[in-house]
Amino acid sequence: SAYCRLEQKRLLDLLPKDLNSYLSEITKINRSRNQALLQQVKELSEIFNTHNINHVFIKGCALLAAGYFKDYAERLIGDIDLLVEPTDLYKAEQLLLNLNYVASKTTLFGKYKRHRHLPRLVHPDRLGAVEIHSKILRKTIPEVLNPEKILEHKIILNNVYVPRAESNTDILILNEQVNDFGYVFKFVNFKACYDSLVLEQLQSTNGTTS
Repeated sequence: SAYCRLEQKRLLDLLPKDLNSYLSEITKINRSRNQALLQQVKELSEIFNTHNINHVFIKGCALLAAGYFKDYAERLIGDIDLLVEPTDLYKAEQLLLNLNYVASKTTLFGKYKRHRHLPRLVHPDRLGAVEIHSKILRKTIPEVLNPEKILEHKIILNNVYVPRAESNTDILILNEQVNDFGYVFKFVNFKACYDSLVLEQLQSTNGTTS
């Protein structure tokens, strides 16, 4: 994202030539990767819509799919995270298993244990590992990131279901603080900060949280 911002502000000539070249190459690779991930997100969206699975993409891939970044290369994205209706959880998993996705750690948590997501699903011909969530936080906090409310108030952007910008901000911050133990170790995650800044600017521009 630093390279993209410097490029947008026309400040790349201030970088040493070798660093400029190195960052340029990494950015190109990440741009290409994110474009492939976006295509995978759209493919998953179409599959779940066809089978009437109530879902919404969350975290980094939601920002990418919604078009919130000025450049596809701005953000490093790992997994494709999506939240589904709890009653659709194993239907969604089985659907992807039938499409040649494979569980990376078979029954790691057990199907009847209350982990927030199923084991990652990977596909031999796709870049992104898919994590299907039934909840977002590793522990229940009353009235905070209620999955039913997030699904109820989801919006559609670029033919993909994503949370409202306000909800996505909460997801990004609380995922870092609760799931990644940010509140315990007292550290700041710059990725979460950057995503929050992107969403804040979006809301300020639009004058809305939707």
